[in-house]
Amino acid sequence: MKRNLRWWIAGVICLGMSVNYLDRQVLSVLAPEIRDTFRLSNTDYARIVFAFQLSYLFSSGVGGRLADFIGVRVGYAAMMVFWSLASVLHAFSSGGVSLMVCRFLLGLGEGGAFPAGVKAMSEWLPRNERALGVGLMNGSLSIGGILAPPLTVFVALRFGWRAAFVVIGSLGFLWVLAWLPMYRKPEEHPRLGSEELAWIRSESITSAEDRLPVRTLDLLRFPQMWGLILARLIADPPWQFYMFWLPEYLKRVRGMDLAEIGMLAWLPFLFGAIGSATGGWASGYLIQKGRDPVAARKIVMSIAAALLPAGILAVLAPNGVRAVAWVCVAAVGHVSWVSNAQTLPADVLPSRIVGTALGVTQAAGYVGNLIVTLIIGHVLDRFSYFPVFCAAGLFHPIATVILLATFVRTGRITEYFAAAAASTHKPQ
Repeated sequence: MKRNLRWWIAGVICLGMSVNYLDRQVLSVLAPEIRDTFRLSNTDYARIVFAFQLSYLFSSGVGGRLADFIGVRVGYAAMMVFWSLASVLHAFSSGGVSLMVCRFLLGLGEGGAFPAGVKAMSEWLPRNERALGVGLMNGSLSIGGILAPPLTVFVALRFGWRAAFVVIGSLGFLWVLAWLPMYRKPEEHPRLGSEELAWIRSESITSAEDRLPVRTLDLLRFPQMWGLILARLIADPPWQFYMFWLPEYLKRVRGMDLAEIGMLAWLPFLFGAIGSATGGWASGYLIQKGRDPVAARKIVMSIAAALLPAGILAVLAPNGVRAVAWVCVAAVGHVSWVSNAQTLPADVLPSRIVGTALGVTQAAGYVGNLIVTLIIGHVLDRFSYFPVFCAAGLFHPIATVILLATFVRTGRITEYFAAAAASTHKPQ
C-alpha cells in the first residue's frame, strides 16, 4: 500500500492539465510569426481563436458527460490522444483556413479535460481537500503556460515554428502511458489502503444520490446553477484575452521580438499558479475553521475579484515589462477566483453529476469567450487595446456580484436530490 496515494493521483491529473495548456499556448506564443507568414489581420487571428473556442464549447459539455458515462480513466486518455494528434497537425497548416481547422480539432479534444479532471479530484479527495486539489490543477494549467513561451521559442528559433507544434504535441502520448496503468476509482485501486479510503469517503456526497439518472434540465432548475453559468460567462473571457493576445500585444504595441516575448509571456502563468494554490488553500483553511464550504468559496472569490482591475493599469504602463507586471496581478486574482468557482458544483451536487455540471458551466464560459473574441478582433483592427484591457479589468467584480446574489441558500439543491433518491428507492 502507498501512503497518500490520493495526492499521487492528483499529481498525474495535474500533469495532464499542464500538457493541455502547453498544447494550447503554442499558437499564441508563435502568433506574431505565424501572422506575418500567412499575412493574417487581427480579425483573421480572432477567427482562428474563435474556431478553437467554438469546438471547446461543444466538447466541454460532451466531455463532462463522457467522463460521467464511461469513467475518467478511459475518457481522459481518449481526449488526450485526440488533442495531441490535433496539436501535431498544426505543423502542416498552409494558411489561415487550415490553421482554423487544426484549432477546431484541438478544442474538440481539450474541452472535456477539465470537467474530467475535476471529477477525478472529486472521486479521490474529500470535500475539505477538493478546493486545494482543484487549485493545484489550475496551478498546473499555469505551469503549462509558464513552460510554453520559453520551450516554444527555444524550439522555434532552432528548428522553425512548425517543429514546435510537433515536439510539444507529442508530450501527450507519453502522459497516456503513465495514466492508464495508474488511475482507478478509489474502491478499485489495488494500492489504496482502507484507512485512506475511509478518509476520502468521509465527507463525500454518496449513496443513493449517486445512482440517480440526472438530466441537464434537472440542474437548471436552481438559481445557483444559473448564477454560476452567468458568472463564468462573464469572468472567463479576460483570461482568454491575456492568454491568446498578450504576445501579440507585446509585439505590435510594445515592439518586442520573439525572444523577448519568450522571456516575459510566461510570467502571468507563474503568478496564476500562485493564485491558484493560495485560493484553493484559503477556502480549504476557512472550511477547516468551521466555515460552510460555499461561504468559504464566496469570501475568497470576492477578495480575488478585487485584484482584477489591476489589468487596466497594464495598458497605461510606460513599458512592456511593467505592463506584464500588472497582468501578473490580474492573473493571481483570476486563477484564485476560478479555482473556487470550479469547486462549487462539487460542494452541493452528488459526485456522479459533477462532471456534467462543470461541463455546463465551462461551456457557459466559452460562450462568453466566443462572443468576446470576435469583438476583440474588430476592436483592435478599428481602435486599440485600451477598451479591451478596461473591460477585462471589470468583468470579475460583476461576475462576483452575480454569484453573491444567487448562492444564498444551497440547501434546496441537496434537498432535491435527497428527495429524488428517496423516491426512486422507495419500497414498492
